[in-house]
Amino acid sequence: MASKKPNAPAVAFDSCVFISYMRKSEEPQRHSEVAQIVSAAKRGEFVIVSSAIAIAEVLKCDSELSGDELDAITGFFSNTYLEFRACDRMVAEMAQYIAKTHGVLPMDAIHVASARVEEVDVLYTWDNCKGRRRGILRLDGIEIDGFTLNIKTPANFAPAGTLFAPKAP
Repeated sequence: MASKKPNAPAVAFDSCVFISYMRKSEEPQRHSEVAQIVSAAKRGEFVIVSSAIAIAEVLKCDSELSGDELDAITGFFSNTYLEFRACDRMVAEMAQYIAKTHGVLPMDAIHVASARVEEVDVLYTWDNCKGRRRGILRLDGIEIDGFTLNIKTPANFAPAGTLFAPKAP
């Protein structure tokens, strides 16, 4: 799918957010947090954008998917409130720079670069430091080519207000 409409409000999802949404029974708390964002997108408050690689990455959620389950996932990604950014040369070169200068994995850097290119209000992820993995949450507030990218967990979603304002404790 092409880039979001000009001036359309948008948020971005890392693959792990889609995975948590699809794992309703295994990750009920995370599913609930993502469901609030998806509901707002369904109401037309904004679009959810992601790198097209997320469509393949969600298969991490279960290697034993039936044909019906795979069809359901494919159907979900056809919703009009979702838009996908191709990993073109511009995104790939930006991702390469992000991976090299910030020490994140290339696939994670593609999600960050895609969110930057789409100029989203916030990129939602749970990708934190784990072992040798440095995660992208620590990049919250990163400036890339003059654009500040907010990177938050879905728990920070603030409906009907500033999209990236953390909820009060």
